[in-house]
Parts: sequence; structure tokens; C-alpha cells
Amino acid sequence: MTTGRQCKLALLVVLMLMSAVAASMKAQSQLAPYGGDPPNVFDGVLSNVAASSEISTAQLRAALNDGSAIVLDARPYEEYAVSHIPGARAVPAKAGTTPALYVGDAAEVAKTIPDKNQPLILYCNGLFCGRSERFADDLTKFGYRNVRRYQLGAPAGVRSAVSCRWKSRHCYGCAHRMRPRC
Repeated sequence: MTTGRQCKLALLVVLMLMSAVAASMKAQSQLAPYGGDPPNVFDGVLSNVAASSEISTAQLRAALNDGSAIVLDARPYEEYAVSHIPGARAVPAKAGTTPALYVGDAAEVAKTIPDKNQPLILYCNGLFCGRSERFADDLTKFGYRNVRRYQLGAPAGVRSAVSCRWKSRHCYGCAHRMRPRC
């Protein structure tokens, strides 16, 4: 092999290595918003046209870990009792609602959470359940200004909340202790 060919081959190898390093650095910078984990379905939101905004699973985990928001279960107490996101509070039903149009009572929330600027996160049974959206509308009408919804709901939330990232040692608002499986 001639010296000219060796130089060209060496240059090609150096360029390939540089592009691989650059691609790796770009991929790492894109993972930063997810705490180093690759994006997945739990990071998505529906982005529907509701008045209240949605949060991702990563944002729910962060709120549970740092206690920055109060998490409210927008489902009937019977469903909450079976399974709920650890740390979430059950809310009594609004008087006169049918099971099909169930909504939590914003007046009950106002009794226990008087601060209208308090961050609130609501959830229900997932993508096609409208309870958290109806509840968010009622809370907004009641004057709460920081209401968001976790639209993936209890099925995804319970699974993600008990992951190793959840730091709390017990589930407030229920009689049993719930430890993360780490």
C-alpha cells in the first residue's frame, strides 16, 4: 500500500471516529431532559384541547419525589381503595353526579386546600376517562390556578410511582405501608 493511500485511509478512519463521537454527544444531550433514560411512551402527553395542561410520567415522578404538588385521584373512592398512585388523595364525589359523569367535589378540595395557587395534579383511569378533565374544569371554575392532569392515569401512574425513583417510604392517605420494590 502506498503512503498516499495510507494517509487517505487514516484520514477516513479519523473522520469516522469524529462523527461517531459527535453523534454520541448529540444523543447524550437529547437524553438530558429524561434524566439519562431514553424517551418512552410514559413521557408522552395527549395534548388535547382541555383548559388544564397535561404532565408526563417524568413530571409526575418529580412532583411525587419533591412534594411540589398535591396529587388528587379523580375516581370514585371504591376505585381509589383498590389501587392508587402512592401519595394521592381521594376526593369525595360531587353531589348529584351519576357514575357515568362522576366528578370529584371541588368544594371539598377547597376545605382542605385553601391556597388557590397550590400546584394540583389530577388523574383518573387513563386516556379515555374524562373524570380528571371534568374535575380540572370544576377546580379552575373554583379559582384554582395551577391544575394539571396526568392523562395516562392510575394504571401507568401506579406502575411508575413505585419504581426505584420514588423516595417516599409510605403511602399517605391509606392504612397500609407501601414500599418501593428496589
